[in-house]
Amino acid sequence: MASLWMGDLDAYMDETFILNAFSAQGENVASVKIIRNKLTGGPAGYCFVEFADQSCAERCLIRLNGKPLLGANPARRFKLNYATHSRQPDGRIVYNPRPPRTQSPEYSIFVGDLTPEVDNNQLYDFFVRKYPSCMSGKVITDPNGVSRGYGFVRFAEENEQKKALGEMQGATGLGSRPVKISLATPKNSRPRPEYSQDPDPKLDVDEANRELMEQGEEMYEALMNCHWQPLDYTTPEMFGVVSP
Repeated sequence: MASLWMGDLDAYMDETFILNAFSAQGENVASVKIIRNKLTGGPAGYCFVEFADQSCAERCLIRLNGKPLLGANPARRFKLNYATHSRQPDGRIVYNPRPPRTQSPEYSIFVGDLTPEVDNNQLYDFFVRKYPSCMSGKVITDPNGVSRGYGFVRFAEENEQKKALGEMQGATGLGSRPVKISLATPKNSRPRPEYSQDPDPKLDVDEANRELMEQGEEMYEALMNCHWQPLDYTTPEMFGVVSP
């Protein structure tokens, strides 16, 4: 079995709603566990979705993350992430959202000039067909889920990242425009900018746009790497309360 964490749920979104949402996208789900707040008994706003195996879970994460959630009112999008689960000595199954990411190197490229219809799955498919080590594709969106016109693609192998940089510049077949490719700068590796004392500095538009794009990747990385404790498993000590 393999699990995904699913968040941004409204109170009415029960197990049946989640099962139907995945089924409408052609995906089979083994089970759904809605997490509840122990203090109030109400839904905590997230759940864990179990699949038959890891490949099914990974396919759903790539295909559905960020897509509209059918039947949601008001509108919602699939908000998915990896999760693990373990069985405790008393028989309980404990779910752990967002486990630590692998420490193996990852190599990324920036992909620009994406047209609005391109989603995560299309971006990933476009590269994985030619580069088997492609791990993911992420289209950066605004708060309303609308594409900002660029994204990032990750590879497990540096040589395939370099090939993609050289071979996919101006490639067609992803959306309605040729794509622009460049190296994605790793976090914390860029020097701090030095500001001129010129009272009327000239703005380098291309550089400013690149910085905004890279900041979008950093924000995405920060969100993906954050760690938190599910409400179902909090302890008094987490809130500064000492048990007698």
